[in-house]
Amino acid sequence: MAIITTKYSLGDLVYLIRWNRRQDWEPCGFCAAEGTITGANRKKKSCPECWGNKGKTTYHEMLWSIASMPDSGHLTIGQYGFTKSRRQEEERYMAEETGVGSGSLYYVSDLWPSLEEAQAECDRRNAELPDA
Repeated sequence: MAIITTKYSLGDLVYLIRWNRRQDWEPCGFCAAEGTITGANRKKKSCPECWGNKGKTTYHEMLWSIASMPDSGHLTIGQYGFTKSRRQEEERYMAEETGVGSGSLYYVSDLWPSLEEAQAECDRRNAELPDA
């Protein structure tokens, strides 16, 4: 009988990296991020620059980054699986925070045991991108 060893165990805390489009929130300078402007007659109207949204999101190039997770910022391993064929081995995990059994599936190559290691891997992958 073969013994399968996985990188992470149940209950381990990990950080997920993803291929994302970085986005920044820019508050509206026209209405001072209020979403409304007040006219000379003291009536308020939606800001004509941000349409009442109080600002806008600016989207940037695609990059590897640490995924933002609700609450703690990390994932807790709740289930793992391993598939082996003649051509490949595949280790994957599910997290308690995103659902075990019917939630998101994460691959070992995108999970890291610390924020520092996750950021270092993002930096390494981003440095390999064309025009980086």
